[in-house]
Amino acid sequence: MLKVIENQLPMPEASADSFIRPGTVVGGDSCSGVTVAVSIGGALRKVTAQSALSAERAFKTGDRVLVAGADDGECYILGPVRSGGPARRRDRSLETDEGASARIVEQAGEERIQVRDAEERVLFEYCPETRCGTLTMPLGDLRLSAPEGDIDLVAGKTLRCRGEAVHLASGMSEENQRSKLSLEHDSMALRSASLSMAVDRATVAAGETQVCGARLVVTMDQARMVYRKLETVAERIVQRARDLYAHVEDLQQTRAGRLRTLVAGALHLKSGHASVTAEEEVKINGQEIHLG
Repeated sequence: MLKVIENQLPMPEASADSFIRPGTVVGGDSCSGVTVAVSIGGALRKVTAQSALSAERAFKTGDRVLVAGADDGECYILGPVRSGGPARRRDRSLETDEGASARIVEQAGEERIQVRDAEERVLFEYCPETRCGTLTMPLGDLRLSAPEGDIDLVAGKTLRCRGEAVHLASGMSEENQRSKLSLEHDSMALRSASLSMAVDRATVAAGETQVCGARLVVTMDQARMVYRKLETVAERIVQRARDLYAHVEDLQQTRAGRLRTLVAGALHLKSGHASVTAEEEVKINGQEIHLG
């Protein structure tokens, strides 16, 4: 609320020509005085008036104010007024027979448009000063439905969704939901017939990762894998390569029921020390055998 500052500016002395009238601001600024249109003696006159209120209150064109002054003296603005009195207040509120209402209220010096239910709970509020609107459902659920059309949620900046859980699904019924994303308090689940992702760069950090599937196909131009320990368990492993290089700094051991090596070209074995031990016979067969 605005308070009149007493003795801040001299008030005009009362005389026959003095007046206190409501008027409308039509120009000027709060520093040098504003021009107010006032009805005096049945005629509309424009006077320049200084504000008798604190400097925090600025008046703009169209504001209704209460002006005190004299025809040939200084004029002062005593404060803002609402035109129309009680009729204006009735126009600022609509109410149904059940008690729901839409009204313009003032909070912290700002006007707000509010829609309330019969229990005076705010359902919608819009603040023109901040250009912010809030839709609230104090009790029960809120549903946005367009059975024959689309719903677009568009944000020029950030779009946020918060809740105890967030579920996104395609399909109008539970039986027809082919794809579904569920965000719980500490988990996320994605279910779909197919998943496609295209990114320039991806980083995945997980304490434990488990991948299960019937078939895995990986195509890479270049891959590098670094493990502290790698254990592979498979029923059958088939490797195909044009060149294969293996570098083992310490020990390479193979334990097999049978071992067969087929080389189309030359076989070259070189070591600092070689030992071949067999429990039974050892055969060396070739057109020529050179020892030494």
